[in-house]
Amino acid sequence: MREFESPPLRHNPFIPVVAHATDPIRYSLRDLRPLSMSVVAPGSADLLLFNGLLSRYHYLGHRNMVGENLRYLVRDRHGRPVACALFGSAAWKCADRDTFLGWDRAARERNLQGLTNNTRFLVLPWVEVAHLASHVPGLIARRIRADWQAKYGHPVHALETFVDRDRFRGTSSTTGITHRETS
Repeated sequence: MREFESPPLRHNPFIPVVAHATDPIRYSLRDLRPLSMSVVAPGSADLLLFNGLLSRYHYLGHRNMVGENLRYLVRDRHGRPVACALFGSAAWKCADRDTFLGWDRAARERNLQGLTNNTRFLVLPWVEVAHLASHVPGLIARRIRADWQAKYGHPVHALETFVDRDRFRGTSSTTGITHRETS
């Protein structure tokens, strides 16, 4: 078993570091369930933790979001954070997506608010749980419509994500989500 090693710091100096455990979590998914997933509320202690985790451990770091967004903090049955997910406004223009959906400019302008983009997804680096990275997006996909409706007064009908194919295979984001791979 390897011990957790912190990645090179990409910490945003404007986001405070919140103390958190980094003890290895190496169990089966079944042993961690049920997972709890909470929408991170503005001004909450969870927001400080969420922002700190993404800022410190996500390879792209983290900055404040502009526009509509939802943050999810996922905990195991013992209350330990295991993953973070951030959804924001969909990309204004994405030729592959627009072609796949059959959208011209007018259709995109009418329908774009019905999409959200998974801008950050992070399984914490000390968490080694097979299938967790597939399970969490499926849980989110089943609830995000209602959460978005509650926060913004309109639902989302589809989720989009972009995978850096040089870093990841993208296999965890395919569970239960219709997708099309682009080059």
